[in-house]
Amino acid sequence: MFASVSTLKSVLNIKSLSSLRFYSNTIKITNNNSSIISSRITSKRNMSKRKNNDVVEIVDNDDTIDLDDIDEHDCDSHHEDDTEDELSIPTLQKEVESNKKLNSIVNNSTTKVTATAAAKKPAALKQTVISSFFTKVDQPADVHTDKEYLDSRAKKTTTTTPTTTTASTTPPKKKTKKSKEVTILVDYDKNEKYVPELQYSASKKEKMDGIKIGAHMSIKGGIPSLIKSAIDKGFKAIAFFVATPRSWRGPKINAEDAKSFKEECTKHNFSPKYMMPHGSYFLNLGSPEADKLEKSRNLFLAEMKCCEELGITLYNFHPGSHLNMISEEESIKVIAESINYAHKHTSTVTAVIECTAGQGTNLGYKFEHLRDIIALVDDKTRVGVCLDTCHMFAAGYNIDSYLGCQKVFQEFDRIVGFSYLRGIHLNDSKAKCGEKLDRHENIDKGHIGSPCFRYMVNDNRFFHIPMILETEGSHIEEVKQLYSYIKEDNQEK
Repeated sequence: MFASVSTLKSVLNIKSLSSLRFYSNTIKITNNNSSIISSRITSKRNMSKRKNNDVVEIVDNDDTIDLDDIDEHDCDSHHEDDTEDELSIPTLQKEVESNKKLNSIVNNSTTKVTATAAAKKPAALKQTVISSFFTKVDQPADVHTDKEYLDSRAKKTTTTTPTTTTASTTPPKKKTKKSKEVTILVDYDKNEKYVPELQYSASKKEKMDGIKIGAHMSIKGGIPSLIKSAIDKGFKAIAFFVATPRSWRGPKINAEDAKSFKEECTKHNFSPKYMMPHGSYFLNLGSPEADKLEKSRNLFLAEMKCCEELGITLYNFHPGSHLNMISEEESIKVIAESINYAHKHTSTVTAVIECTAGQGTNLGYKFEHLRDIIALVDDKTRVGVCLDTCHMFAAGYNIDSYLGCQKVFQEFDRIVGFSYLRGIHLNDSKAKCGEKLDRHENIDKGHIGSPCFRYMVNDNRFFHIPMILETEGSHIEEVKQLYSYIKEDNQEK
């Protein structure tokens, strides 16, 4: 038999249902006595914040995430913490005291409640249970006292001492590490001498004016505030997310913010062509699944339209994954169709395809993938490429030396062409060449090393395109470090 909420509130002198929920999850009232059963309390999971302090929204339950749809660096570094926090003994003791007080209140009012219930229902039904108004929880198999409950939780939280065991007659098996598969796409002969290509040289002044280095920034303070912040930090280029990168909800830019952003660009003489927003991690424009493809295309279009509203002409994104459900060639066609779809509904923004590290079933880790996507795009004036140094290196393009850079960029020019280069992501790599692991490292702290970055900032083919850092830290010192690599061509590198 269920007692009404109003009856229970009047008996216990509780003003609101929320207060009633606060005291207990489940209350059982009988004719003879009442007991409060302590429920196990599990802490909420903690969601780790993104390194750039972008607001992370909770995704709806139907928004299933495919691992191949997400950058592997983020899967590794920004995952949910699946461990459960144990409550401390003092906290549990406080809850027990609270339960005792409530138990006393219920004991004093049991007669009133049971008398009211007995007048309405047959006397044969001995027990009245009030549970439908509260959050359901798993009850312990046996009813136990508060002391027993505390003792059992104390055993879990205390550190156990190691026990001694008798030595086994057979030696333990040694764990063998699986060797990582390494694929080198373009390498160089270390005995070969590097010869600078004079047609790509320039004076130091020209290089300082032409090289535009900046970093990925947070929009926590609002998009209009980005420009002033970038200027204060010494950035000449910026990237940012126009919306939360882990949500299917598209961006919303109000007209006032768009107007303020454009005014800030004019005020500080910061050209929008050195801005390259990054697309959502949920995008899979080559998806073999119709529902995911439709959602990806809608979000892709929404983010490109947002760029148009801000007056930005470049939009960078990861191409997509075939998920082992279709061939690479078929997925490449779907990616190109997705770009054509967005082009038909926009007019000024260039779709900038980012090369990938080759993790999972992601496409874009070979220059040939980029070439084939571009070949199928109708408006080739609005499609381009972003080269990420960490991704290139992880995919198997060895750029850890001047000679290596020379070989790799010659290959890029032959297969894709520098005419399609629209942006650069400057990242060192924690992974070795060809390991297909996307793990960014600070400049000159990883396996790529400084020669690659020295090469790029002294080559005029990289003039007047955004060069974006995606490493840890404030980036201010790293930007200065990269500009310090610029030398006169007759100076020793």
